[in-house]
Amino acid sequence: MNIVWFKRDLRAYDHEPLRQAIKSGDPIL
Repeated sequence: MNIVWFKRDLRAYDHEPLRQAIKSGDPIL
């Protein structure tokens, strides 16, 4: 399971940890 933290805003297009979590194929929280 991946936990992705958005500190300031919800920009997903340039959020590298989110991109890596999606690539892993594991559930994301």
